[in-house]
Amino acid sequence: MADARERIAVVVTTISRGEFLRAYAAAIRQYAGPEHVTLYVVGDLNTPAECKLAAGALAREGIDCRYLDTELQAEVLRPFPELSALIPYRSDARRNVGYLAAFRDRNRVIVTVDDDNFPIDRSPFFAEHGLVGGEVEHVEGISDTGWFNPGALLEAIDRQGRPGRLFPRGFPYARRAENESRLTITKTRGKVGINVGLWLGEPDVDAVSRLEAGYDVHGLRSEPCFLGPRERMPINSQNTALVWHAIPAYYFVLQRRPIGGLAIDRFGDIFSGYFVQLCAEAVGQRVRIGTPLVRQDRNAHNLFRDLSQELPGIVLLESMQELLRQPLTPARSYASAYLELAERIERFSREQTGLFWDDHARAYFAEMARAMRLWVAACVELGGGAEALAC
Repeated sequence: MADARERIAVVVTTISRGEFLRAYAAAIRQYAGPEHVTLYVVGDLNTPAECKLAAGALAREGIDCRYLDTELQAEVLRPFPELSALIPYRSDARRNVGYLAAFRDRNRVIVTVDDDNFPIDRSPFFAEHGLVGGEVEHVEGISDTGWFNPGALLEAIDRQGRPGRLFPRGFPYARRAENESRLTITKTRGKVGINVGLWLGEPDVDAVSRLEAGYDVHGLRSEPCFLGPRERMPINSQNTALVWHAIPAYYFVLQRRPIGGLAIDRFGDIFSGYFVQLCAEAVGQRVRIGTPLVRQDRNAHNLFRDLSQELPGIVLLESMQELLRQPLTPARSYASAYLELAERIERFSREQTGLFWDDHARAYFAEMARAMRLWVAACVELGGGAEALAC
């Protein structure tokens, strides 16, 4: 068996019966054998019993598939009661428990996926995500605004069959009209801290875009690239890989808090993705964008409910643009960069006024900053001390 530091973990939370696990098992067998990959399947209170049975069936076939039921999750979180209170059930945030388990087990690369995203044969899932932690050479994705649109890398059509120009969920609306994202001609070399795979089928766009246009993605326009210096872009939790050292800066942010009369949701991964890319920049690592591709066969959604949940995040993000553009102090670890960011977020939120910036919003961001600090403390303990987290 490979050393744990050379292993790749896949973390997924689900309320499905677990049928999707077969697709990942096939990708594992095609990659390098089951001894190199662990699946962490994080159940929830409403996950059907069949999911645990499906995970157990794979384990009997030799796939390292670990179903984390509520008892095992409680065991992971038992040393961290304050943090545990900020990882609610019946929430995507349960994937945080899988992140902690994979981090504790010293997996070199930790991949986060959704249960409606499936590896495809022509885009080797584990080989591409396995580039995390190593040095590669790529062109860079840049823009005139400092906001790179990964949707520019995709070939897409709208529901009328016309070529579409899509922006991923979490891309600021104020930066869409004038956005011109492109690739540099020359290549640069860098160490990959985060790998962002993209999607075929239904892309990850927000409810506004789904209601207005709808999109179908059928390919990549170009080769993978690095996110350019000082550029920002949304990163979701559907098909993203992180180096072990980055997990202390990757708490899936608490959602479902009242803001402006609505309950914010569907932005936990978006905030987390912006935060971790700032920390990657601070430690001198790069964000790679493009592959592997997965196919999204999207679970059923009520788009109007999605819109009501996304609207607070959409509006708040507009006022957070300068906060997210401002680089952090160069750091030796993701953890120390993340702590600096927590301070900035808390200070920033106290000063904001305007639409949705009510007392509930300020309390939400204060709670977020507290959770970020608790997350780092847990990772320091699980990771063997602050020095062990240095890149």
